[in-house]
Amino acid sequence: ALICMLCASSSLRAESAYEEIREKVSTLAGSDYAKPLILAVTKQGRPVFGVAITDPTAPIKSKARIVIVAGQHGNEPCAAHAAAELALRWASEEGFADLRRNAMVLIIPAANPDGLAHGTRSGSSGVDPNRDWSRLSLVETRTIARAIEEWKPHLILDKHEWSQTDGYRFDCVELSGVAPDQSLVELGKRIRANAMPAEFSAVDSLPGRNPSLFHRRFLAKGYLTYLIETSPEESPAAKQRHYIQLSMSLARQAVAHRERIEACSAAGRQHELPEQVAGWRERRSPVAQKAAFGVEAVVGMAALYCLLLLSAQMKRPMARWRREERLLAPRRACVPATPFGVLPEITCRSRASRQGRRGR
Repeated sequence: ALICMLCASSSLRAESAYEEIREKVSTLAGSDYAKPLILAVTKQGRPVFGVAITDPTAPIKSKARIVIVAGQHGNEPCAAHAAAELALRWASEEGFADLRRNAMVLIIPAANPDGLAHGTRSGSSGVDPNRDWSRLSLVETRTIARAIEEWKPHLILDKHEWSQTDGYRFDCVELSGVAPDQSLVELGKRIRANAMPAEFSAVDSLPGRNPSLFHRRFLAKGYLTYLIETSPEESPAAKQRHYIQLSMSLARQAVAHRERIEACSAAGRQHELPEQVAGWRERRSPVAQKAAFGVEAVVGMAALYCLLLLSAQMKRPMARWRREERLLAPRRACVPATPFGVLPEITCRSRASRQGRRGR
């Protein structure tokens, strides 16, 4: 019974972790800079959700595109919580204003919703999502892969955390060595060196390692992709701080090297806006909105004045016509009808004058 109670308690904590992350992201629905998205629904009916963040007052097509994925393994909740916290801060804090202007980010904090809800490494199908990127047998992996192909990002971050059983005790940023253009790997190493905090170690995975892992699969497809792992010895607060700090640094490096990344990666093939933000029209800044409102008000008042003036001008000939009608009405009453129509007015006057002379 005790074991059953412990298992139930663990399941409730995992489920509440998923719901907490989902609730945190849903609060961005009213933000001027964020657009929460439902990308798909899992086998157990949980949404695969994300959030697109940018400043729509700046030109969208010239921005660096970034995709951040966390929570592939449901037993690594710190990465998922940190990604949700990163989304909140990216959409609201002044420290991220330059990234909102110059970058457009898609954050998917819970890439494995069923696994996160149950606290398991695999999803409800019993398949490890991070071993499925070649086959794409899961709805979660298919959905995220499709989103990446639509965004064609300049930078992809894959966030994980070492567990106590992994045997590793260090923070690291891993970059695969297999890419269609080897200059992308060399550029990735320079960007990593510029952005990586001193606490992290650089790891280069050699050819021949499992190619179906997320970061290796998408680098092999031509996208600059980093795997981020944190030590199990660190507290959740320290992990979150490292995730956010490293994400900001790598994102700013992607902005600075956007054109160089496009020259040697699949990001250079992007011509249309991603489907997730295609309907997200560029909005004017508050100052521009006030100025535009003032101009629109002046134009509206001028148009109203012109309409009133035109209406007054039209009333004058109508009034003149009505007066003439009243004056001519008695004369037309005495005009005789003939087989050829009404006689001219002069005939009526001549007849009336002749009758007047006879009466005298």
